[in-house]
Amino acid sequence: MNKAFGISKNKSFEYQIELGSSADYNPFQFSIKLTSKVDHAGFYFDFGIRKIFLIYLAIYDHRHWDSERDCWQVSEHDNE
Repeated sequence: MNKAFGISKNKSFEYQIELGSSADYNPFQFSIKLTSKVDHAGFYFDFGIRKIFLIYLAIYDHRHWDSERDCWQVSEHDNE
């Protein structure tokens, strides 16, 4: 089960839950990541036990980062 939806103009929330997954990831998986000044910056969390379950959560900015100007890229959709 995977679902994503907007929570504000520039932020989105996404989750994924797999039970009995046959995915070939590490036997035990756990990570927390907080990013900034990169494309899709935000908070990412995942936890899983191989072939039993996987939980993934993310709250992120869906904009892209302009490293040269040190700010978010502006698109024509931003002014709508």
